[in-house]
Amino acid sequence: MSICTPDDIRIPADLRQRLTDDEDVGIEDTVNIQECCDEADATFYRYVGQRDATPLVEPYTAECVQVCRKITVFEMWERLNMVPTPEKVKEAYEEIIRFLEAYAKGNGSLGIEETPESGGGDPVASFPDDEFSLNGY
Repeated sequence: MSICTPDDIRIPADLRQRLTDDEDVGIEDTVNIQECCDEADATFYRYVGQRDATPLVEPYTAECVQVCRKITVFEMWERLNMVPTPEKVKEAYEEIIRFLEAYAKGNGSLGIEETPESGGGDPVASFPDDEFSLNGY
């Protein structure tokens, strides 16, 4: 199961529909959202796997879900090749990637319980926990 599920995506329903309704049937496509969640997991594990044993097991920490949620929203925008991704979504994604890069090097915390396989570095990187707003998109 993905760390972030379609139910975890906190954007307005009309935007979810616009970003995923490829068939123009008037409803969001949860298959497309799930594919974006899966892509977010792959990005997440690319970094987290450098420090912790993966895949993680449920229950996932709130920090892990939030990171994957932000990556998923970015992926939802990026799948629309003809619609530019809003700058604040790109910035949130870039901030998450910087955090994950620091995490992979042993800095910061995702609330993951330390295991013998994990590096357990000092919590130096700050977690970007503020939600970005998508009002107007």
